[in-house]
Amino acid sequence: MEVFADCFSAAFREQVYAKVEEMQEFLGLANDSHVAVKRLGDLGEWIATTLPAQWKRFKPGFDYLRHMHEKRLPDERQKFLDWWQEWRTSGGESELFSLIQT
Repeated sequence: MEVFADCFSAAFREQVYAKVEEMQEFLGLANDSHVAVKRLGDLGEWIATTLPAQWKRFKPGFDYLRHMHEKRLPDERQKFLDWWQEWRTSGGESELFSLIQT
């Protein structure tokens, strides 16, 4: 849709496409946090095992980042669920499906 956004009417771009972009933003943040928690955990374990003297210094930063991402993930998930409910009742879904069917 992003590639062909200029092919759609102004009303579509301003209403439907804008809502899709909004959804992409918080799904992207949720995915980033999901991946970050896993990678920070793996990297932290590696540092703690291979560089234990440095781990004591790095651990607070890792803990802060993991906590931030662990908190952000459910927040972004809730934003998506709220968006999805609004999307289903706004008519955006049916408008998008009508484009696909033509």
